[in-house]
Amino acid sequence: MAPAANARRPRSSSRRRKIKEELEARQLNFKEVWQLQQELVREAAKPALMEAAQQLLQAAHYDAVVEERSLEQLCGFPACTRNIQVPERKRWAVNYATKEVLDAAELRSFCSPGCRQRSHRFRAQLQPEPPYLRPAAAVASTRAALSETKAKEVPKVRPRAVVRFSRERQSYSVQYKDYDGGGALPDMPAVKEAPRESVLNGSVRERMEPTKPALQVKREAGQDTKPDTPQDEDTDEDEHVNFSDSDGDSDLYDADAVPDGKTSVPWIRAWAVLSGWMTETAKAVLRGASLDRSEERRPCHKGRRDLLTELLTSRLPGELSFMACRYYELVSCLGVHETLPSVTEHRLYDLLAAILIRGLYLSDQQRGLFDLNHTQVALLDRSMQESAKFMGIAEEELPMLVQIL
Repeated sequence: MAPAANARRPRSSSRRRKIKEELEARQLNFKEVWQLQQELVREAAKPALMEAAQQLLQAAHYDAVVEERSLEQLCGFPACTRNIQVPERKRWAVNYATKEVLDAAELRSFCSPGCRQRSHRFRAQLQPEPPYLRPAAAVASTRAALSETKAKEVPKVRPRAVVRFSRERQSYSVQYKDYDGGGALPDMPAVKEAPRESVLNGSVRERMEPTKPALQVKREAGQDTKPDTPQDEDTDEDEHVNFSDSDGDSDLYDADAVPDGKTSVPWIRAWAVLSGWMTETAKAVLRGASLDRSEERRPCHKGRRDLLTELLTSRLPGELSFMACRYYELVSCLGVHETLPSVTEHRLYDLLAAILIRGLYLSDQQRGLFDLNHTQVALLDRSMQESAKFMGIAEEELPMLVQIL
């Protein structure tokens, strides 16, 4: 049995060698196909390049070129120089001359029906065999066409130039003899030594920072000498007012200033926000009027209104879910002309939501929509008082916020 096992080794090794050669052969001419596709994607292909593509490409390779050109807004036919004309957004198109239904996506890949027909005719002439089975003449013609159309790379300019510095003479020089024998570039003057003594030996001028304001120095100098002009003459230069404080001209920052009118007093902050929300439309809806959505058509207010609706409606207690529709109508009519408080001010939103829900509950109860429930009223009062306590608002200040409704 041992000799039989040894006899299989040459056959297996030869088979592996054959498979390897076959796989390498399938990769043959793949580079030429890829380069040919890259050249066809450009604006306009020359006739020699189209002939080379007809001898080497398959239908799948050509379809990839058409798709890539259409993505670049170029006509799918490589020989065309025009851009595609995107038709109306429709799914199908009817050709009444040939009485056939065409896909609109296919029409968008070409600039005209003529280019589409020429492209289909060119595609039908392509050979179905893979590129590694094409004759050597087809590969040679493809390489010749690529060499004619491919843009030549610009050679690098003196990548091995040597720059030498001299400390004694304070100069530098550029030497190219290690690279090209010291020859000069065409249309370029030769590089010469550039001494830097004139720059290094020049005087250095420094600008000193003034320790006193210029106006103050001028006034101190004017105290020692009397002016030659009469006192009744116009002396506007001496009457200029220095608006800087004692720290200097650049100190214009006031740490006590409140940006955007935002105050640090919680009650004033809540009163200002609630007063801006309660417009005449919101008060009318609170009393039972119909909803007016005219303001929602304004794009500048839509984003604020959506955010405010989400923040306030999420704070409606589950025990008062029967008020969801009325509460949504009220929140949708709140004024959003001013910037909303930050979403991080959750305690402020808790307090304002409790005030709005309590006011809407009492208003609807007085209109006879439902009977008064003391448990629900106590729940609303406790929620409003706890939110005010967390905000730092006193109990005697809370009724003034409720009166805004």
